[in-house]
Amino acid sequence: MGISTTRFLTSLALLVACGLAAQDDAYKAKHQVNYQRFTRGDDTKVIDEAWGRLEWFRERMGGELGPDFTQQLLREAEKERGKYPALFQALGGPEKPVALNGTTWVNLGPTTSAFTQNGIRLTKVDSGRLRVILPDTADASGNTVYVLASGGGLWKTTNFLSNSPTWTPLTDFIGSNISGSVAFGGVTSTLYVGAGDPFDQGIGGFMVKSINSGSSWSPSIKLGTASKIYDLKVDTTAQDIVLVGTNTGLYRSANAGVSYTAVATIPATVKVWSLAKTSAGWLATTETTGAGAAGSVYLSTDQGATWTAVSTAAFSGAGRITLGIGLPGDSVVYAFAANTGDAAQLDLFRSSDGGSTWTALNVTSRTPTNPNTETATMDLMDGQPWYNHMILVDPADSARNTVYLGGQLASAKTTNGGATWTLTSNWLAQFGLPYIHADFHCAAYSNFGGTPRLYFGTDGGIFTSTDGGTTWDDTKNNGLVNHLIYALAANPGVAGSALVGLQDNGTRIRSGLTSTFNQVRGGDGFGVAWAQDVTSASAVSMSSYVYNAIRRSTTSPVVDQSNWLPFTSGLASPGSSSVYNFVTPIITPPAGADSTGQVFFTYSKTGVIYQSNATGWTAIGAAGTGGITAGRFVRAVSHGIGVSPT
Repeated sequence: MGISTTRFLTSLALLVACGLAAQDDAYKAKHQVNYQRFTRGDDTKVIDEAWGRLEWFRERMGGELGPDFTQQLLREAEKERGKYPALFQALGGPEKPVALNGTTWVNLGPTTSAFTQNGIRLTKVDSGRLRVILPDTADASGNTVYVLASGGGLWKTTNFLSNSPTWTPLTDFIGSNISGSVAFGGVTSTLYVGAGDPFDQGIGGFMVKSINSGSSWSPSIKLGTASKIYDLKVDTTAQDIVLVGTNTGLYRSANAGVSYTAVATIPATVKVWSLAKTSAGWLATTETTGAGAAGSVYLSTDQGATWTAVSTAAFSGAGRITLGIGLPGDSVVYAFAANTGDAAQLDLFRSSDGGSTWTALNVTSRTPTNPNTETATMDLMDGQPWYNHMILVDPADSARNTVYLGGQLASAKTTNGGATWTLTSNWLAQFGLPYIHADFHCAAYSNFGGTPRLYFGTDGGIFTSTDGGTTWDDTKNNGLVNHLIYALAANPGVAGSALVGLQDNGTRIRSGLTSTFNQVRGGDGFGVAWAQDVTSASAVSMSSYVYNAIRRSTTSPVVDQSNWLPFTSGLASPGSSSVYNFVTPIITPPAGADSTGQVFFTYSKTGVIYQSNATGWTAIGAAGTGGITAGRFVRAVSHGIGVSPT
């Protein structure tokens, strides 16, 4: 294959990351997590830790990736294109690598699963985290749908109603990290995509455009110093006017995406989380950065050219705010808000005048009609208000009183404007509720052929309902290859083997030579390992969760979560965050280096290296001895270890 911008940027990022600034102590203090908080009694039923993705990037790269980092990588990418012009084929302006003679890479998946396990075994299918779902209103059949995936870019299917839709990636040659936001233009064949996932470190803060349904793309346009894109909307009243909410304020294009300028009347020091067009004009929600981050609402009456803060006491104490509206131009609009600092859910607010005035609905402390031990009140955001926000207003309800909310473990519905609520899903299909994967991020509605359809997007992909949320279908995840993989291990003695650790989709193992990957441990899957020189059915493999929550199996390959047993003897107790990396690395010796198949390595933040045997771990080196510098490893990040082949 030719050298793509994505592959080059990813490689360069890993090479130069060691020179980045030290981790922010205030960040670590605010977001310190406790392993015990995320387990229900033991390590078999695990709630994922959303901070894990950020911690993983920070520990691997040594801190935040600032705008100078992005600018430098984009410049280096331009140099590469200049060096190898024959490898790039222009299609209306964009780069697109041409396949050359040589090694052919085959996508192994995961495309589907036969089961998932997290204390409970389910026959459900997941994919990775979604940012936006766009049903194509120009296709009357309802078969054309786009989804924007975190780390996976933009995907499209033209047979969505099939049990196993055929999904096609559209932005692989632009950058798989294009996972900020996406919107249609005045016609649905025009797509505007913004790069920069809100919850991932990486290359972002730029825009691309397609005028042929994603077949080809324009060159990228950088948005100042922005690196993350939270929302993107298009005013299609006349020529497309594009509004882009970023981590450095709001950007606007008045010429259909040809160029963008920062909007001066919204501070460049705020995040712009959400945008919506109402009867009063355009609304934007902002949030300050740093400790005690506070949210505000702005209004524009001139298609986003100028903005004024909405003067209301209703949002006092708010942090991140997500807007919900049935149809563009509606007078009724909702706002789902976290509190200042995003430490807890604040409330759901409603406006009947397009967002000029607001009323708090006092939702958070309400008891749903079907409460359970995990969701006893309408505090759906639970401990992750900075992360999981979802709101959908049903446009089929003329009074706009039917609203859906999603948070961490559950979703809920009201049909009376928030007076009463009913839970509509549970993260593990418990309490008689249907399954939708945890951590809600986006939603959409369509009514093709008279069939109303709800689309919810979570850390586990896309879920749909055609009966108002009573039942849900997970099969549209089939073929959507966008899981976020932290680690990969294989065993030469097991043909085609692959054991992977995934963001919020657990530890999964490949089934034979298929693209089916079954989940054999829940929560997040960080480090994985598999003995390299033992081909028997008892070859040792390992899986880790946060801190040093390591489990070990002598069943090869693992077929069930019961195959994993705790393996922490010799290490400090789980939750010792002052000692262990949040992201627990496991290192496998190469083939020929370990005749026993029992040896693996891990290490702590404080500079202790451990080696395993059949029963546990032994410290083989510590800071200040054996050539290891006293004190912590550099900035306490998760470095790599190489093991001699002999």
